[in-house]
Parts: sequence; C-alpha cells; structure tokens
Amino acid sequence: MIRLVAVLFFLLSGFVASYAQNFTVEGTVTGANNEGLAFVNIVYGAHKGVITSLDGTFSFKVNKADFPVELKFSYVGYSDTVIVLSVPENYSLHIKLNPE
Repeated sequence: MIRLVAVLFFLLSGFVASYAQNFTVEGTVTGANNEGLAFVNIVYGAHKGVITSLDGTFSFKVNKADFPVELKFSYVGYSDTVIVLSVPENYSLHIKLNPE
C-alpha cells in the first residue's frame, strides 16, 4: 500500500512540474529609425504587463497553461502592434513599431 502511494506521489509530482513550466519571452522593440524604444507598454495575458528598458529590450515569463498568449505593444506616436504566441516555447522577438 505504501509503495502504491509513493508511486502515485512520484507520478503526480512530475505531472504538476511539467504543467507549471514557464517559458521566457524576450526581445527588442524598435521604431522607425531602428533604434530601441524605451518604455514601450507590453500587455499580455490577463492583466499582466511590462515595459521596455532604456535600450528597448524586454523579458518576462509565461506559464505553459497561459498559451496561446496575445502580446500588445503600444507607444505614443506609434500604431499598436498585436502578436499571438501559440506554441509554448522560449521566444526571442524583434518588434518594429510603425509611426502613426
């Protein structure tokens, strides 16, 4: 009986660990002159978001259960850009925003 409980615990802990896996989304946001844009708003998931650093780079984690995830990039003077990441994996993105 104890062996059965131990085996079930081992199997369930592996399932939970793989289900709760996080993936990294990172990249750079540039403007019309191909230079990094600072403080671009990036909204993703349900009420989550980050902003780009001074050189236009960003990085955040997304849980496997949250895929597909929609990313919305917005910045004053530029058109909003929306992309959808459908496959749970690590991403390295380069987003170019278009002036309005």
